[in-house]
Amino acid sequence: MQNALVLIVLSFTFSSESVARERALFSLYESSDSPSDLAEQTHALDALLGRLQIGGFADIYNERSAQSRLAGQYGVGQVEVGLSADLSSRVGIEAAVARDGRKPTLAVLVADFRLVDSGDVQSALGVESLNVLVGRFDVPFGIDWHVYPSIDRLLVSAPLVVDGTHGGWNDLGVQAYAEAGRFDLVGYAVRGADIDAAEWAAGTRVGVRSGDAALGLSLAGLHDGSGLLNRHLLGADIQRSFNSLSAKAEYVRRWPAARGQDGVQHGAYAQGTWDNQRYFAVVRLGALETADGDEQRLSVGGGWRMRENCQLRMEFQANSAAREVLFTQLVVGF
Repeated sequence: MQNALVLIVLSFTFSSESVARERALFSLYESSDSPSDLAEQTHALDALLGRLQIGGFADIYNERSAQSRLAGQYGVGQVEVGLSADLSSRVGIEAAVARDGRKPTLAVLVADFRLVDSGDVQSALGVESLNVLVGRFDVPFGIDWHVYPSIDRLLVSAPLVVDGTHGGWNDLGVQAYAEAGRFDLVGYAVRGADIDAAEWAAGTRVGVRSGDAALGLSLAGLHDGSGLLNRHLLGADIQRSFNSLSAKAEYVRRWPAARGQDGVQHGAYAQGTWDNQRYFAVVRLGALETADGDEQRLSVGGGWRMRENCQLRMEFQANSAAREVLFTQLVVGF
């Protein structure tokens, strides 16, 4: 099954837009009433395909005990194939099918409405951009959602606190994002079924930038079937970059809305990265506290960009509650 999925991705990789164009032209030829109709439809098809972008990625990994000489366990990690297109200067669409250790699912299906962009005259509030997204998307809580796809994450694993509180939160709903000067604001309302079996959820993140530094504060509420607030999510993040060095840290807390209930989870991580665009090295220290106890994790890793969209990575992981693990991962995108 895993080999079949890899073959599917490779088949998408080596498919070209010309093949899609030839198939579409054959259909137009059969349905057209006259050569002039065919010419007009061909021109419209070329315009659409010119705006269409197809891409994706896949990764394979090996996981083994750091103390063992055995080969360890091989597996297919994330596999994603998607397409996007700008229907106009104001409307774009994006769709992607992904697999992450389970059966393939619809990971992204959004319509992006650009209500204000950098080419417009700024509003009285100084808004430079304003977008509204409708559909299924990665929920923008905190900052780790930017690297949910394995091709974007320089380490093999996700932070401990992200996995323990809201990891990989992907949902169906509506999102609005605005930028004004040094500030950015995002708000969303989603179905909520993909996190804590909530009936619906809503949240926001406020960010401020100053040069190469950024700060953010996130808050979300998860509501139960009666519409009452069931759980809270609170997050704070900071980022800083300088030439080839960058650092980021994030704190997340998740707790019940009603006093006296169990289930408080909170923790943080700090990560430092050196990246010269050819090679990179990453160190991350994280912790998570739950009702079952505390856990700490140290991850040290690095990688080599063998060519564009092709990375070979390694990560050594020391866990306070489990054995030491060594990961090797190959990620290929197109």
